[in-house]
Amino acid sequence: MNKLVSIHIPKTGGSSFHKILQQQYAENQLFSFEKRIGSDQSNMKTHQDLIAKIPEQVMCIHGHFHHSELKPYLQQFPDTKLVTWLRNPIERVISHYYFLMQRISKNTNDKERYLENVSLLEFAECDSRKNLIHRYLQGSDLNSFFFIGILENFAKDISSLSHRLGWVLSNADFHEKNNIQNKYEVDEKTRRHIKELNKKDFKIYNTLLNLRNNNHVISAIISKFTSTKIY
Repeated sequence: MNKLVSIHIPKTGGSSFHKILQQQYAENQLFSFEKRIGSDQSNMKTHQDLIAKIPEQVMCIHGHFHHSELKPYLQQFPDTKLVTWLRNPIERVISHYYFLMQRISKNTNDKERYLENVSLLEFAECDSRKNLIHRYLQGSDLNSFFFIGILENFAKDISSLSHRLGWVLSNADFHEKNNIQNKYEVDEKTRRHIKELNKKDFKIYNTLLNLRNNNHVISAIISKFTSTKIY
């Protein structure tokens, strides 16, 4: 069995995918990392060191790792299957903002409590919040991914992935993320501004959507990319 590495880009369905991974791997085979140690490049070595200490019996890694932090591990285990999920960047930013606001309101000691009075637009305009998909995948080649799913097509994509890996899933696994439309009303002007702030993310997302429209099942056509390097 080849090792599997799942890059969890925030608010792209990674938590639901993690639940599925917990059903497929024994506890000592799955390593999960859901909280980053800071957000800037100075912490890359810290995350690389953490990955380097993962026991060899671990067959699946899932978490908020940047691709660049995984390079030493992928070089050590070159047959590792690399997977990730994407989401419409506008919806991802909106979901991320309201998720943080809810978390902060429930925890007076939250490390991001300084954001409690920040508006959605102010949040979206923070440099550290822009183009998060691009940040997580920067330096990767999309051809190197075994699978890239899209949250808006969760049921079909998880079915495709499970078929390729020989997983047996319950009906609940297929339908959990069928209704992922944000419940928050955001005007079109704000949405257009968020889109403008996340051009790099949209370039990646739209490339995958175009391939889906032409080839139906995105996980089956990753090898057909012509320009796949993310700079």
